[in-house]
Amino acid sequence: MPAGPADASTATAWSQTISSHTYNTGGPGGTAIAVSPDGSTDFVTGIASGYDGGARNSVGETVAYNASTGATVWKATLTSGSRAADALYSIAVSPDGSAVFVAGYAGQREATHQVIIAYNPATGAKL
Repeated sequence: MPAGPADASTATAWSQTISSHTYNTGGPGGTAIAVSPDGSTDFVTGIASGYDGGARNSVGETVAYNASTGATVWKATLTSGSRAADALYSIAVSPDGSAVFVAGYAGQREATHQVIIAYNPATGAKL
């Protein structure tokens, strides 16, 4: 019996790679994903690492994608500067869709702090 078409539930509609700053030479990685209540936007947060003037840095990055096309809607970056140790590990969308929350840590390698950031889900502006 000939093989049928790929099951629509397992077919890849689109894919993206979180990219980071222009100094990125390390491997970025998405650590968490959330979907808007209406299903129109996918939000991904994670870590992007690289070297800046010889010092290894990591920055937290959050990206909103159009769920249908994969087009980037907005990108927000958390960076504490040179020798930063910033990373985002979790993400959630408020039940009414009015905010996107990310959590992780930020700071210099010598002293990092926990951080929670709320973003406008349409624009990526901090709330």
